[in-house]
Amino acid sequence: MARAKEATSGKSFLDSDSALGIDKSDSPCIIVSGNSDEIGTITQWSKGATRIFGYEAHEIVGKSVELLMPPLYARHHTKVLRNAI
Repeated sequence: MARAKEATSGKSFLDSDSALGIDKSDSPCIIVSGNSDEIGTITQWSKGATRIFGYEAHEIVGKSVELLMPPLYARHHTKVLRNAI
C-alpha cells in the first residue's frame, strides 16, 4: 500500500526510507535508473546481488544493467526501455 501511495503522490520509491541501506541487504536487490538521461544504469546494488552475479557494488554501480544479460537480450534492452517510457 505504501508504494501505491508513493506512486500517486509523485514521491519516488528511491526517496523513501525503504530504499535506504539496500547495499547491506542479503536479498538480491538491484535498482536501475529509469531517468531518460541514464536509463538502464545500475544505481544501487546489494550484497545479495554480489552473491548471485559476482560483482561488488563499486564494480557495477554506474554501469549498464545490460552487463548482467546475455548478449542477445542486451542488444535490444535499451531500445525496449526507451520505447516503454
